[in-house]
Amino acid sequence: MKEPQRFFDFLKKKKRKFLKIREIEIIYLKSIFERKRGNFKKAEKYEKIILQKYPYSKFAKLIAMKEKGVKKDIIKVLFIHREWKKILEILKNEEKINPEMNFIKAYAFFKLKDYKNALKFFKISLSEGYKNKEKVNFYKGLTYLYLGDTTKAINSFSRNLIYENYFAKSSIRELRIIYLKSKKFRKRISRIIKKAKINEEVLYFYFDAENFKKVLKIIENVKDRNLIFKYLKFLITKDSELIEEIHKDSPLSYFSLLHNGLCIQKSAEIDETEIPSYDTLSLFLELKLEDDFWNRVGKIKDKEKLLKLSYLLNKDKKYYYSVKIARKAYYKYRKGENLCFDELLLKILFPLPYYEKVLKYVNKYKIDPALIYAIMRRESLFDTMAVSPKGAKGVMQLMEKTAKKVNNGKEINLFNLEDNIRTGIKHLRELIDSFDFYYAISAYNAGKEKIKEWKKFIPENEISIFFDIPYRETRNYLFYVLSDYLVYKLLYPELKLKE
Repeated sequence: MKEPQRFFDFLKKKKRKFLKIREIEIIYLKSIFERKRGNFKKAEKYEKIILQKYPYSKFAKLIAMKEKGVKKDIIKVLFIHREWKKILEILKNEEKINPEMNFIKAYAFFKLKDYKNALKFFKISLSEGYKNKEKVNFYKGLTYLYLGDTTKAINSFSRNLIYENYFAKSSIRELRIIYLKSKKFRKRISRIIKKAKINEEVLYFYFDAENFKKVLKIIENVKDRNLIFKYLKFLITKDSELIEEIHKDSPLSYFSLLHNGLCIQKSAEIDETEIPSYDTLSLFLELKLEDDFWNRVGKIKDKEKLLKLSYLLNKDKKYYYSVKIARKAYYKYRKGENLCFDELLLKILFPLPYYEKVLKYVNKYKIDPALIYAIMRRESLFDTMAVSPKGAKGVMQLMEKTAKKVNNGKEINLFNLEDNIRTGIKHLRELIDSFDFYYAISAYNAGKEKIKEWKKFIPENEISIFFDIPYRETRNYLFYVLSDYLVYKLLYPELKLKE
C-alpha cells in the first residue's frame, strides 16, 4: 500500500464506510459550520444529537464545556467526563434544582474533597426525595469517614443492608474495613452484619471467624459463584472437584494454574501467506483509523483466520493488536471446552516483546522476567505509546512523578522504550524491597502510600489480600498479574535470570 494511486483508489472505494463510522465527527463539524453561518437552531439540533447520542465522546465534552444545549444534557456529559468544577460553576447560582441535580452537586463537592458541602447537599437531596437512597447513604457514609465521624459513617452504611445491590455490597465492604482497622467497633459491626441480607461481602466476616458452616451456606445461596468463592470452598472442604470446576471455568486463572499447571499442545505450521484483508487492516493502523480496523476485525468469525491475523500482527511487532485479536481466537477455542491450548496461540497471547531490553534490566535489578512481562501485559498490552486516563505512560505505565522520583529527580521521556522499561523495573525492585511479593504488585497499581496504610489492617495471608484490599481495581489487578505471571513461567521455562 505504498504507491500513491493505490492509496487514493483505496480511500475512494471505502468512502461510504468511513462516513458511517465517522458520523459523530461529521455532525460536530456541521454544528460548527451552522454556527458560523448564524443558523443557531440548526447548530443546536446537531449539538443536542451529540450530547444525547454520544455523551462519552470528546465532542460532547467540548460542547458541554461551552454550555451549549439543554442544562440536564450538559450536566450529564460533564458528570461522565468528571468535570466537577464546571458542574459546580453551572449550578452555583441555581436556587431551585431538582433532587437529582442536588445529588450531582453533592457528588462534585465530594470528588473535590469539600466534604462539608458534600454532606450538606447529600442531606438536601434526600430531604427533597432523591429516589436512589442507598446511593446517598453510601456516599454520606464515606463523607462522614473522611470528616472523622466513624459512628455516623457506620449508621449510614448500616441503612443500606436492607437492599440487595451494588451499594449494599459496597457498604458492607466499608464496614469490613472499619472492622479490620479498629477493635473499638468490632462487636457493633458483627451485630449489624448478622442482620444483613446474605451476599458475598458478608461471607468474609464468617471466614475470618472460622464459621465455615455459615461460609458454605452463603456460597450455596449467592447467585454469582465466582472463582474466589469456589477456592474458599476448596480450602474448607479440600474437595478436588472444585479445583476441576475452576479449571474448566478459567484454565488460565491463578487458582487453576497453581493446581493444574498449563496444558500446551504442539502447534501445526501456520501458512504465512497474507490473508486477503491484511493489507487493508495494516493501512487502517498506519492511518490511525482504529474504528475502521476494529469494525473490519469484528466481522471475522473464524478462529483460524483470527489466529492467523494475530500471528501476522505479532510478526509485524504490533503486539497490542495481536494480543487483543488472539484473545478473540482464544474465547472461540474455549467454546469447545478446550483445556489444552495450541502453543502458537499461547505465545501470541503471552508474547516476549522487547526481550533484550527486559533481560538487561531484570538481570541488573534481580527480578523474575516473567513478573515483568505479566505486569507489562496487564498495564499496557505492550503498547509503547499507551496513556492511561490518569496520565500513566508507556509499556510499564508510569506516572511522571513516580518516574522522576525513581530517577533521583531527573526527568525522562516515558515514551522512550528503554527508559520506560528500566524505570519500571527499578521501581518494582524498590517496591519488592519495601513490601512482600503480593503487596509489591498491589503497590505498583495503587501506590506505595496506600499499601503502607492497608498493611496496617489487612491480615497477612494469600486469601485475605485477594478480598480485603479496599480498591476493587487493585484486587483484580493483583489476581490477573499473578495469573499472567504463572502463564509466563509455565510457557517459557527458559525465561530466567542469569546465574
